[in-house]
Amino acid sequence: MQASGCRGVMVGRGSLRTPWIFRRAMGLLRTGELPPEPSFHEKLNCIARHVELLNRYHAVEHVLHCMRSRISWYGKSMGHVKGLKEGIRTAPDVGTMLRVIEEWRRPDGERISRITDDLRLSVESL
Repeated sequence: MQASGCRGVMVGRGSLRTPWIFRRAMGLLRTGELPPEPSFHEKLNCIARHVELLNRYHAVEHVLHCMRSRISWYGKSMGHVKGLKEGIRTAPDVGTMLRVIEEWRRPDGERISRITDDLRLSVESL
């Protein structure tokens, strides 16, 4: 801002995809160095916090609708998270959404083996 002489900047829709942009921008302004992007688990924490805050101030239907649309935005910066996105989109309630996020906090091996076990049980019950 000093180099260009501008008095401010506008942050658009990109902040919906990467809400941590504000933390990184403040770090850059304070230190002159861009802080690293949040880790995968920090991003999961951000999603969970988003769900919790929406749930605190809005009706359940609004929380479900909002997160079902926002999860695609979050997912674009998280790599291959199709299961996370599908889990959020199909969650019937806020508790299920938070459990889906919690599943993704587990180490990959634990999550994959649990999903495999669930699929095996589903197939066996047919």
